[in-house]
Formats: sequence, C-alpha cells, structure tokens
Amino acid sequence: MATNLDVIKRALKKIHVLPSGMNPSSAQTADAMAALSGMLTEFVTIGTFGRLYDVIADEDVTAREWTRIRCAAGVDVTLPTTITQQIANSWPWEFSSYGGDGPDYGWYYQVGWDVYPRPPFDMAPIVVVDSAGVETVSMYNASTGAWVTINGLDASATFPLNVGWVEGFAAMLAERLADEYSRTLGAATTQLARNCRSALSSRFGSLSRRGGSPANYF
Repeated sequence: MATNLDVIKRALKKIHVLPSGMNPSSAQTADAMAALSGMLTEFVTIGTFGRLYDVIADEDVTAREWTRIRCAAGVDVTLPTTITQQIANSWPWEFSSYGGDGPDYGWYYQVGWDVYPRPPFDMAPIVVVDSAGVETVSMYNASTGAWVTINGLDASATFPLNVGWVEGFAAMLAERLADEYSRTLGAATTQLARNCRSALSSRFGSLSRRGGSPANYF
C-alpha cells in the first residue's frame, strides 16, 4: 500500500524538486500534505467524488454514502460498514373476475422490492458537520474496507484511495505544487493529471449523472 508520503515524493519528483532516492524535508512534507489533504477535501466539496445530499440530524444516525449531515448538539453519526439497497422487481399476475377467459380476465404486474446488503462504494464520501460547524470529511477505501478521514491526513498513513489512483493523484498534486516551487510541469505529467480528473468525472455517483435522488442509492 502506498502512503501519503509516497504520493508526495512522486509529486515532488515530477516537478524536479526531490532527487531520486531522497526524502523531502519536514517543511516540504508539511506543505505538500496540506496541499494533498486540501485537494481531496476540495474534490469532495465540489462533487468530484459524487454529489452530496444535505441531511439534518437531530438524533443519532447511521450515515449513508454521498451525504453531508448537519448535526444538532449531542448527535452521534456512525459511518456505515454495510449499505442496504432496495431494488424494484416485478412479475406478471393473472386475474379473472368471472373465471376462465371472461371480460375481466387479464394480466397485471405486481411490483416488489428485493433487499441487497453491500459494502459502501469505493471512494464514496460522507461529510459530518457538528453543531459548531466543524467538518469531518470521510471517504471509503474498498481495498482496506475502512473509512478514512481526509481533512487531516498523516504523512505516514496509507493513501486513502486505491493504489491504482496513486500516480494520477501525484500528478494532480504536482500541478498544485509547481507554482509554489516555480517549476514547469512536463507534458506527460500534465496529461496524467488530466486523465485522472477525467476518470473521476465519469465514475459512478459523479456529477456527470443527470437527475436522481438519494433514493437511488439508499
């Protein structure tokens, strides 16, 4: 598993600030960690990982994916480990008021609901806002089966997204750090960052979907 420090090192190498085989200074690490955490939190806020639905909670509640829960004082929010999803099904049902093939004979469709428990979707966010207005932004990592708080990452902790996203996020982080270090990004890094943003925008639950409501996910 890649750590947040691994992502930072790759980003700094892409802008030619960190020589191969070296570790960043404590100041470089702190600045880059703030940029990485800020980037992930920003992506959640603007809907890159999926549109957030606002929920008001005045009693203890288990959160759902893609919700921003605003809590009254003393309310506890539990992050889910299993999501119960209802999916509509239907089947034909024969009816006859007179028996046989009388005038009121025919078919109609009976509608029911099947219930499927599943784990949360990978990279699905949940934002909890306490009564003082302090936000805790969490994201689900399917590879570890755990929720990760992303607005307060530690450099030594595992990168909160799956390993397949590491290079793309390192490229996007390099974009943010390039101005701070007065560096120019290479064409390959620019393209990699662009590809990563495009992939995020086409994921399930992203802002590219049209219409819909929380009922689609609950």
